[in-house]
Amino acid sequence: MSAVLQENPQELLPTELSITLRPAEVLPFLGQSSSLTESESMVIDSHEMAQIAADERTALAKQIETLKKKKAEFIEPAERIVERAKALFDKPIADREAARTILGRKITDYREHERLRIEEENAMAKAEAERRRQKAEAEAAAERARAEQIAAEKRREAEASEAERKRAEADGDKRKAQAAAADVARRHQEAEAALQTGEAKALQKTQTAAVMTAAPVVAVPPVIAGSTQRDNWTNALKPDVTADQAKQQIVSAIAGGRTDLLGVVKIDEAAICKLAKALKSAMSVPGYVAVNRPIEAGSRR
Repeated sequence: MSAVLQENPQELLPTELSITLRPAEVLPFLGQSSSLTESESMVIDSHEMAQIAADERTALAKQIETLKKKKAEFIEPAERIVERAKALFDKPIADREAARTILGRKITDYREHERLRIEEENAMAKAEAERRRQKAEAEAAAERARAEQIAAEKRREAEASEAERKRAEADGDKRKAQAAAADVARRHQEAEAALQTGEAKALQKTQTAAVMTAAPVVAVPPVIAGSTQRDNWTNALKPDVTADQAKQQIVSAIAGGRTDLLGVVKIDEAAICKLAKALKSAMSVPGYVAVNRPIEAGSRR
């Protein structure tokens, strides 16, 4: 942007516009012309009529040139004021559009950063929950194993007392046999109590772990008022594939039967026309042929 626009943009937008039009110079051309009707009705069936038509074309060429010149003289001042007005508004509009695009890109980057952060935190939370679960299961198994060891020891003691009871009965010592029997019952009760205590401790371990490892609620980014996100699928070249290589691949695919890709191929008629003008009948483009369609060049003198 020029320094003039930056310092005093009002100079680009005059409050008045003066356009000069000299009626005597252009009015003869601005009325309804009969040239179109006459050219449509003219029948060229002789050399004389062909010459009349050629002379009329020359006269029309001069009138066209005059009209274009007067049109430019009349319109150019208005076009200049329009261009100045565009220059006055285009830069601030472009700046704001660029700023809006930058902010949108930064918001999108923030959303992506937050998505990745939440995914990472969720993964870490799940891994920690799994670690705690496995630890709780191992501790519960250890409690059961300790309880089983205690119960086994109590059962061995009960077996020893049972043997003592049998020996006492064999010796006829009833008092000793009764004491041994009571000890057997007590040892069995202690073994069962050990198993129940171990199971209770194991259950407490697993229940506590279940509470601690419940899926944590990870906070999601707050809603950004006035800004929403939608899918925006677009095309892009594959890595290490140039535009020319892509063209060749598309053409090869069409040749192989991918007729659905015909719509993505655009024929450059202008380029083919240039080849026709340059090569004439020697032009070789599949599906096209160079055709000579002569036109009247005429004279403007």
